[in-house]
Amino acid sequence: PLRKRIRTRHVRFWPNSCYAARRMLNRKTIPRGLTTALIVCCWVLSMAWLIAFEAYPGLRTRAAPGYRSLFREGLLLMDNWMKILINDRPAGYTYTRIESDEENPLSQYVLHNHTLLHLPVMGENRRVSLTARAALDSLYQLQRFSFSLSSGDYALSVDGRRHRGHVFRVVTRGAGPSQTAEIAIPDDVMLHSPLVDVTVLRLNPGQQTRLKTLHPLSMTPMEVTIRSLRRDELLFQGRPIPATVMSATLEGMETISWISDDGRLLRQETPFGWRMEACDAIEAIRAAEAGARAAENWLASVAAPSATPIAQPRDRPALRLRLRGLPPEYPLPTTSRQRMERREGDVAILRLRRDDPPSEGDTASLPDPAPYLNPAPFLQSDAPEIVRLAKTIAPAALTPAARARALHDWVHRNVVKEPTVSVPSALDVLRVMRGDCNEHTYLFVALARAAGVPAKPLVGIVYHEGAFHYHAWPAVFAGRWIEMDPTLGQLGADATHVALAEGDFAEQMKIVGLIGRLRIEPLEDASDD
Repeated sequence: PLRKRIRTRHVRFWPNSCYAARRMLNRKTIPRGLTTALIVCCWVLSMAWLIAFEAYPGLRTRAAPGYRSLFREGLLLMDNWMKILINDRPAGYTYTRIESDEENPLSQYVLHNHTLLHLPVMGENRRVSLTARAALDSLYQLQRFSFSLSSGDYALSVDGRRHRGHVFRVVTRGAGPSQTAEIAIPDDVMLHSPLVDVTVLRLNPGQQTRLKTLHPLSMTPMEVTIRSLRRDELLFQGRPIPATVMSATLEGMETISWISDDGRLLRQETPFGWRMEACDAIEAIRAAEAGARAAENWLASVAAPSATPIAQPRDRPALRLRLRGLPPEYPLPTTSRQRMERREGDVAILRLRRDDPPSEGDTASLPDPAPYLNPAPFLQSDAPEIVRLAKTIAPAALTPAARARALHDWVHRNVVKEPTVSVPSALDVLRVMRGDCNEHTYLFVALARAAGVPAKPLVGIVYHEGAFHYHAWPAVFAGRWIEMDPTLGQLGADATHVALAEGDFAEQMKIVGLIGRLRIEPLEDASDD
């Protein structure tokens, strides 16, 4: 007979996006309102699907054999709820269940998750819905998986099916044609992070292990470090409960979890105000209803504070900044307008300048432009509609500098600026024609590449009203590398733009560990040298 074991599990989620304020212009047509931004790519880990275990000798007696370790003592059935709170305010819920279908040997065990989240951003409430599903055969091997995200006009889905051996055929659907890839996934993979608890509970305080997770969008591996910190008592629903305190670290970002002795996740905290707590279905649904009525802008809590105000930030020719809280191993990029003077421990001194607009006088060549001209999964520069539009806006007869200026002006004028929660995709933006800094950046980069101008996305922070907010903007090569900001209408990015990463999603994941840690101190005026 099958033995039912009910345990509360959860799925962690943070959306990947920055949010654009509507432009406000003064009499001199200089922007007074800025984009406030947050790009949190760790939602792909937070959904934590396709987790592959890689146990290290001395920490455990053997590697965890995937789902077999989960089900080896009998069928595990789940029907569990957790509420999501942002800055102590209810924002949504996550619901996980596992069910059995004895009549279908290829989908004998099916795992489901649904996460509903309401994000209050700049007076507007954004509803985000995520679903995840995995089907296992009678031998507990993963056969199919799916993931979908929808928010307003934007939607994305990823579906994977075992094709041959360990190779899965993965189809990604958004706007425009679907994209298909084949990837190898070993049998020791799991769909969502709650299942990790079954293994990590074996760790004693002071022990740690490492797991590999596969980024479901870029299909690149990421490493997660799991540590058992201590034994503790957690006040849960009015009574103290013994718990093991666990830490999970990805790209420098640490989440803390309290797990009861019977494997029930009671609470999880992040470094930037997100918290999840176990509850019943009624309380979880009420948390989502309360989140739908929330109006507080939560972005301000994750901005990097500035020790002193910066006067006339848009007009400063140059700045020197001291960044505190930067992990010593963090690879801070050097760009044409940003260089590091020195670095000691978690402190870095940066010198930044305002970039000049593209000019026909810039005539240098790029040794290998191909990486900055080729299409990418969400930069569909070869899509017919992208190519046609690029040729219309920036015909080949124009110089690269003129093409870059024309594309910047078109994106700035035509993409409506509003808060958006999405995985940025150039084709999606072209269809919807609205979004925040991510959407502006991805559409611009795709158009530039289609027009023959090398381009890449940058992510980092930009100054606004006493703090540095997370933001995205592009760089193009038109005789030299030039950073532009089509969201803010800057042909040359101002000196308060601090680049923290460049490139695709895998590279952008690096900023996750900086959220909630950075502190910025403006230093004396720097000459524009």
